[in-house]
Amino acid sequence: MMNYKRISLLLLWLTLAVNGFPLYDGIELGWSYPTNETVSFNLSVPVSLIEQNAISFLFLAIRPTNQATNSSYMDVVLVNFTNDSIEDEFPNERGFPQLDKELNGTDDLFDKSAEIAGENKYFTWSRNFFSNDTKDISLIPGQLYALLWVYGNISANWTFTITKSGSQPITFHNSRILYGEDKGPMGDHHGGNQGDQGDHGDHRGDGDKNNNDTDQANGSGFQDNDDYDFDDDGYQGNSDDDSDNDYDYDESGNKTLRVNPLLSGSIERFLMPIWILSIFLV
Repeated sequence: MMNYKRISLLLLWLTLAVNGFPLYDGIELGWSYPTNETVSFNLSVPVSLIEQNAISFLFLAIRPTNQATNSSYMDVVLVNFTNDSIEDEFPNERGFPQLDKELNGTDDLFDKSAEIAGENKYFTWSRNFFSNDTKDISLIPGQLYALLWVYGNISANWTFTITKSGSQPITFHNSRILYGEDKGPMGDHHGGNQGDQGDHGDHRGDGDKNNNDTDQANGSGFQDNDDYDFDDDGYQGNSDDDSDNDYDYDESGNKTLRVNPLLSGSIERFLMPIWILSIFLV
């Protein structure tokens, strides 16, 4: 006789074991738990965006919220859509992501793949919850993290165009991830806001990562911490009535309305303020 109770529990577990949320432009990020020791990520990107050279990279970073005073402490994955590479990275002394292997660490991502299915290209990779690599961040079940993402385009002369960026609070629980307040399209998705939309600002580097040019970065691209609060479980909700407004912060940390800022300078000098401003997400 078929045990319907066990089947129901299995289906429930499978539903909770797959999580994710849409970014923008048809891009979706999902993750699941093949075992109690590993988490697998799946990034779905419309092939048309890649063929049109609209986007060519995505940075995905996970940062413990209890490291608010150390904005460079985050685990970074770089997905390059042009050569299908998926790299394990960590911020260097200037705050810009660099290969773990170049920082005396190790590449701890495995089961990497990139393949086209239908109208999308799927980039997948896995990692263990816990790592002995000092350039990795262990994912402790029950601890609150901030998931940060930035994507855009890289040209042949290393000109970067930041298209969109955002963030999401998440908590790993071995068998699932909880975040926000509404059920989303890809699983147990709470609070469908992925963060303020990043500005379509060109970001040009001159090829010299050690230059001393004065650059501007007027928009963080991440959601305004005055518009959202996180409770003890990492759940997200509106905290005031001006959540429809987009804000920037000047060099003194004062909040101002965003007015189509132009982002220019080297990629390191642009993304560094993003990593630093991310500490205000919690």
